[in-house]
Amino acid sequence: MDFRLLGPLEIADDSGRAMPVNRKKHRQLLAALLIRANTAVPRDQLITALWGERPPSSARGNLKTYISQLRRRIDRIETGGDGYLIRVQEHESDSLSFKALLRRGLRACGNGRPAEAARLLEEALGLWRGDVLQDAPLDGGMALTSTLLDEQRLTCFEHLMDIHLSQGRHTEVLTRLRPVIGAHPMHERLWGLQMTALYRDGRCAEALAAYRAVREHLVDELGVDPGPELQRLHGRILARDPDLSRVRDTLPTGAGRPARPRADAPAL
Repeated sequence: MDFRLLGPLEIADDSGRAMPVNRKKHRQLLAALLIRANTAVPRDQLITALWGERPPSSARGNLKTYISQLRRRIDRIETGGDGYLIRVQEHESDSLSFKALLRRGLRACGNGRPAEAARLLEEALGLWRGDVLQDAPLDGGMALTSTLLDEQRLTCFEHLMDIHLSQGRHTEVLTRLRPVIGAHPMHERLWGLQMTALYRDGRCAEALAAYRAVREHLVDELGVDPGPELQRLHGRILARDPDLSRVRDTLPTGAGRPARPRADAPAL
């Protein structure tokens, strides 16, 4: 079977035929099980995911009914402890495949293999068809789990753009960054990538304008200035640092380590 979470929820049988899940609660329940595939999810967590912090008195019985109805179509759902789990192999799930490709891509980054890393990270990003669980929203801890997937997607994108910059592909980086920065106007690392790409493209004034733009966003929305890393980059651009223009055959320092996202960073 094929289970897709990275966009609208989609399921296909072994022959590739689509298996629509039309009822909202069925989609949400299946999504909650899939987002923690191969792990037993307690009933209380599933109830919160489907109905929030104030579920109806019938929630426990309804959950049991929904599980029974889903099992008639999907034979992967098992009872586990005080909850349920769904058995899914890595190649059957876009979210599990994405995580595996991301891990391998970051490992290749850390081991100085940029071409392999770029291929793996690009493949990982290609699995996304939209926002995670966009038609099966979840509450409680399940919502946090989906947010983590969004953050991993952003990490994947950032590392891929790092590699492209190290290869001198700053024009391509600028093209791909524009819509992502538009969706994440307070994510400093994206702005740092844009500033570096603009500087390497000979557009120093635009790179400095980008710094002013992100500083304005941060001051207006959060009341803070850009962090030390972005401030240092700004200083190097002001000083016309020649090392900043130099394209390397190897990855930049730290490119193989996952970024630590800001607490306020929205999802990609």
